Amino acid sequence: MQEVRDAVTAQRQGLTRLVDVSAVSRDPQKASSLANALARNYIQAQISQKEGQAQVALDILRPRVL
Repeated sequence: MQEVRDAVTAQRQGLTRLVDVSAVSRDPQKASSLANALARNYIQAQISQKEGQAQVALDILRPRVL
């Protein structure tokens, strides 16, 4: 697991919400797959967090509307 941590970097781009993800490996395909997997996991985590926040808001608002 430490090898993976050492091979991957992720940096926020300035004051934006953009994240630059890169991976280093002797095998370019492996580096690409690793960086893409990290990006997909990050995006999925962000979506899940937003869904959770939306559900909380819905739970609060639903009784007031009905």
